[in-house]
Amino acid sequence: MQFLLIVIGVAVLLFLVAMMFRSSRWKTILSAPSGEKSDELQDKHAYLHNKGVRCRVRAEEGQPVSGIAGGANYGASGSNRSNSLKLQVHQEDMRKAAEALEDFDRERYTTHTPIV
Repeated sequence: MQFLLIVIGVAVLLFLVAMMFRSSRWKTILSAPSGEKSDELQDKHAYLHNKGVRCRVRAEEGQPVSGIAGGANYGASGSNRSNSLKLQVHQEDMRKAAEALEDFDRERYTTHTPIV
């Protein structure tokens, strides 16, 4: 019985270590507050994904914000939380992502620049 508990304990420990290393392989390259300002982040995620870059968007709930910073009226009860989105890229695709984002910015600049 003790042997079985030791085996289960070691298996759980290995699982937890694997999960820690798994999450550390993703690097945040861009963050933006959720809402209208997150559109560019979503566009970049779609562009990177189409270029074959392993990437993901993660939501993060921030610290409570109250008063004017949180958009609340004076005298309102409760507080808002600031939420943000993060664009994360797999560490092995960082160089590929940097090159793709340079292309993204170049394409966006040339398509939105009026011809004089």
